[in-house]
Amino acid sequence: MSGRQSRPRRAALTILVASAAAGLALSGVQPQAVATTGQTTADAMAAHESKLSSDRHGNVDTRLGSLKTQLRDARQIVAKRGPAFEKYAKHLGAQAILDFNTATGTPRNVGKLNGYLTGKSSAGAKSIALRYVRAHHAVLGLTKRDLATFRLARQWTDVAGIRHLSFTQHARGITLFGNGLRANVAKHGQLISLQGSPVSGLARMAAKASTTPALSASTARAAAAHDVGGQVARSAVQSLGKDGSRTWANHDYARPVWFKTADGLRLGWSTYVQAGGDNL
Repeated sequence: MSGRQSRPRRAALTILVASAAAGLALSGVQPQAVATTGQTTADAMAAHESKLSSDRHGNVDTRLGSLKTQLRDARQIVAKRGPAFEKYAKHLGAQAILDFNTATGTPRNVGKLNGYLTGKSSAGAKSIALRYVRAHHAVLGLTKRDLATFRLARQWTDVAGIRHLSFTQHARGITLFGNGLRANVAKHGQLISLQGSPVSGLARMAAKASTTPALSASTARAAAAHDVGGQVARSAVQSLGKDGSRTWANHDYARPVWFKTADGLRLGWSTYVQAGGDNL
């Protein structure tokens, strides 16, 4: 796995509440939303499915699987959460946004166009975000055990006073690639939105997966450069990590990561390679 990747084609389960009902759509690179009055989420999905099956598709994110499996997984998301999901959507109001990743069954985006997810609070931004996730974990597709996999990796405050938090997920000392949790908290403590498509059951899946990589760090680094027609620079190893990661004197690195695919959890490498002046 190299640091340079083709832009993934994404599909998501998007639910917009209209009056007391919800409309649903699956979308590709350009997200589309369908809001209908008088339809349940399942009804709206069925109505939209025929259009999706005829759409042309380009690059595909391997974590999502085929369009057929995405449609199947979208149906399962709605079916498994049943009345609780509809109740949650209704509670958020007429301008709620619930955008679910079909590969994980968890939110790509949860928020409201006309307000906040929570009221004002003097608590810290991290506590505000995780408290909301804990309170609504089931409808968001997570378990209480999943909360232990989150680590706050970065936070910053913009000029409007909004605090932006980014959580990575970890299991068995290895970071999950590409999925996590992002939260945005207003300066007076209201939770604005959640994103990130976190993976539920990560610890359970990781317990069954091998932590022995098929490639060494050096081989992964060389493969990343070769993948884009480059060569690695001659540079000494500067540091070794307990997880098998390596960092070279020229700032190249190769780090083992979990990679959630449609077939399950796999061990891969996240790399940063400089070749010919380019970052790969």
